[in-house]
Amino acid sequence: MRILIPCLHYFKDSPSGGTRLAYDEAVTLSQLGHEVWMIAHSEQEQCPEYEWDEEAKVHVLRYSIPKSNLNIFHRLLAHQQATKELLLKSNLEPFDIIHGHSILQLYGAMQALTDDVTIGYSIHSPVLLEYRGAGYQQPLLKRLQLEIRGRFLTYFERQILKKSHFITSDSLFTKCTMTRLYGQEIGERIV
Repeated sequence: MRILIPCLHYFKDSPSGGTRLAYDEAVTLSQLGHEVWMIAHSEQEQCPEYEWDEEAKVHVLRYSIPKSNLNIFHRLLAHQQATKELLLKSNLEPFDIIHGHSILQLYGAMQALTDDVTIGYSIHSPVLLEYRGAGYQQPLLKRLQLEIRGRFLTYFERQILKKSHFITSDSLFTKCTMTRLYGQEIGERIV
């Protein structure tokens, strides 16, 4: 199978828990004989758009977003737009599965690759609670900005949840929280 894994960053560029989960999935699927592609944001403005990671046996697509004075909403949307544009420009053969680990990259991939593809989403944690947590002990204005961003991204998270053929979470807490936030119908689909 041809599998695309949209994620925030490529693990080797920016190690973290979420990027490690996506990377480990890609390596495992590659070892099982699947053709695996990842697409991620790079902090380096002059990054190569394509790389074959020989060690992982994974194709890696990267995009960068120039540092600018765009407001936060335009910067957030820039991730989904850059993902969509890079996938369209790359003119790749169709994928069988898109399994996303980050909201905006997955949403962009869904916009670019709509033909007969199975969509999955791995929830690491609900986006609204992530942003609320980031605002803990911050000044009121910063907390308010983070709350607005979290609610903005919740729209995209909800759309992804509705369109996903499968939803995964490694945490019972996350599954219960997502059920509380998005309803029983979504909660029952999370494995």
